[in-house]
Amino acid sequence: MTLNNAALPSVAPSPVAPSPAPAWSPWPVGSLLIVIDTETTGLPKDPDVRPIQVGAVAFDTQFGKEVAEFRLLLNPDVWASSYREAQKTHGISKQRCAKHGAGMSAGWDKFMSWMQTLCMTGPWRNGSHRLAAWNSAFDREMLARWRAAAKGRGVEPELPVWPEFSVHGAAAPNGCLQAAWRGWLAQQGREVPRYGALKAALACFDLPPQPEPHDAVTDARMAGHVWWAMETRHRRLTRGGPSDLPSQA
Repeated sequence: MTLNNAALPSVAPSPVAPSPAPAWSPWPVGSLLIVIDTETTGLPKDPDVRPIQVGAVAFDTQFGKEVAEFRLLLNPDVWASSYREAQKTHGISKQRCAKHGAGMSAGWDKFMSWMQTLCMTGPWRNGSHRLAAWNSAFDREMLARWRAAAKGRGVEPELPVWPEFSVHGAAAPNGCLQAAWRGWLAQQGREVPRYGALKAALACFDLPPQPEPHDAVTDARMAGHVWWAMETRHRRLTRGGPSDLPSQA
């Protein structure tokens, strides 16, 4: 894929290379956790549902600092019949997508270029990066549909597996932060809710609530804040570490 640098969104890497990993950090130096979220035209059971807003926030895994963010509005190739219900959640209309949204193919290329450029920039060039989402089963399905619409026939229907990581023993299979939070609660001997809503996890750590209407970048950022809260609570209980709330670049 040819990269058109002039069309890339703003990438704001840390101006200073990360310091050597603290003793309490399980992540290699120069690693990023890139948290992704999508707003969609409905629920995955409808095959016509597509993402219409994609957000991603990259965090320095050593200190929780936000390194870069990506925001993109899409004009989907097809509209699900349920989109008006979904619009109540995120407030994004057909008219807004038609006027300001990127096409599925151009948007996919822009997203891939943003990630590739970020991960090859300065201190992150040799890092061990991971992808994550709050409910990765949902967001991965939406990303797979986006890729299929962008690339056409011959594309695998499912995304490659995202490498699993853990938050001090609480596994995040396929980068699922919801699963990690539920595992973290179980480790603490606390009640594990039947549904792991992001707003419940935010409340668990006394973090700011999820705003309405939903926004993909904001939700990705808040999922990252929950990840960092789990990291830092464990670190403070063992060897000490920084505060719960990541700093912004």
